[in-house]
Amino acid sequence: MMAPPPAAPPASRLIPTPGSSGPVPAPPAFAFSPAPPTNVFGGGLPIGGVPDGDGHVPIDPSGGVPARPSVPAAPPAPPRQPAWRPAAVLQAAQPATSFAKIHPETVALGDVQALHALARQGAWRATLEKATAALQAPADVGGNGARPATNSPAWLCLKTFQAVALAKLRRYAEATDALAALGDLDDSRYNTAPGGACATPYALRVLQAELPNLAAAEDSRGDVARPAAASAGYRASSSDASYALAERCEAELATTSARGDAHAARTWRRRRDAALHSAVNAHVREGDFLAALARLDWLARRRPADTPDPTLLSLAGRVHLLLGDVEGAGMCFVASADAVERAAARGAPVAADVSARCDLDAGTLAMAKKDYAGARRRFAAAAASAPASDAVAANNCVAAAVYTCDLRGAIDTLEHALVTRPTAVAQLESALRNAGSMYDLAAENPAIAKRQLAAFVARFAPDDLDPRCVRT
Repeated sequence: MMAPPPAAPPASRLIPTPGSSGPVPAPPAFAFSPAPPTNVFGGGLPIGGVPDGDGHVPIDPSGGVPARPSVPAAPPAPPRQPAWRPAAVLQAAQPATSFAKIHPETVALGDVQALHALARQGAWRATLEKATAALQAPADVGGNGARPATNSPAWLCLKTFQAVALAKLRRYAEATDALAALGDLDDSRYNTAPGGACATPYALRVLQAELPNLAAAEDSRGDVARPAAASAGYRASSSDASYALAERCEAELATTSARGDAHAARTWRRRRDAALHSAVNAHVREGDFLAALARLDWLARRRPADTPDPTLLSLAGRVHLLLGDVEGAGMCFVASADAVERAAARGAPVAADVSARCDLDAGTLAMAKKDYAGARRRFAAAAASAPASDAVAANNCVAAAVYTCDLRGAIDTLEHALVTRPTAVAQLESALRNAGSMYDLAAENPAIAKRQLAAFVARFAPDDLDPRCVRT
């Protein structure tokens, strides 16, 4: 009788079959009894060890296999570094702010100096709340109450803080209404300063000139409706308003200079130059680059020939780049650098940001010539030499790194700037938009990386930061 055929081996349970579900089971533990080892002569070896050269077998008292001779231990493996991940450094960093913040609860109603401190730290919501509450408080009669007398200098200061805070928070229609309620800023009812002078703050006049342009820029994004009350301001050229403001400053400058008030003359000269620079910016926004160059040339010619202003020459070079004139831009940048060197040779104090501007200009020119590696080096040098302005330099360095196809290096540079100077970089909306774009390219989950970026920025950014620049 023939033996039955052997049974088919059971299906392996280590590899799941197609369509199976559930976890893969652990391999079974196989029990086996190995045959005792034999020596070279065919006999069995006694339990306890392997014979040495003389045939003696070392005996292990425990009955087991003796320990191997000592072998030098392998060096410990280096600690495993966590995998690089965009925004991971922002999640772990805890940098401190560059200034001590004032808590809004400590600001008394009507305290204009404290309101100014709140505004300087970017707390525009608290500034608006405090200014509005002070204007609605009981009148200050005989020292009682927080609201100063209507049309007084203190009352106008509160109105200024209220209108500026509304504009900073992009509530342009309300800011326009607040300005309209004040009427003519040169009205005689505001002649409440000592000596019967006009008490209207200069900031109100700047806001009146810039508000139509701010609202137009917001309207161009398509997110909000155009304020109806500011339709006339939209039709007027913003450069005209800036020139009118500059003429007022020029008249005040002549008056204070004739009076011999050197401090007031410096103040009005600075305001005049700021208004003219605002007019240049308006020309650039309107695409009238030749008018911008003409105004910069006019400003440069007002300076003594032996002490040119390097900032004006630098700005002229940037306008030349907008015109596509790389050669003209290079000439302006070289003249700006020469002006800085001559000032240093005369022993005149040269601010660090002015020296860094030379590297920024050189990097910008290299970008225009498509020398991205050279631009990256110049921008990095500018960031290292001027900590006060390294946010812009670092952001430009990031752009150059992206053009050299070093996306990880670009992210590391921007995140380092965020961690080391969070207050400055958190106010630079272009840098935050660049971070979001790079996370879209490099992060495994861009939404998570951008949420970590938004959480980090929220700790340092002012209230007027556009939340759309860190939108996930």
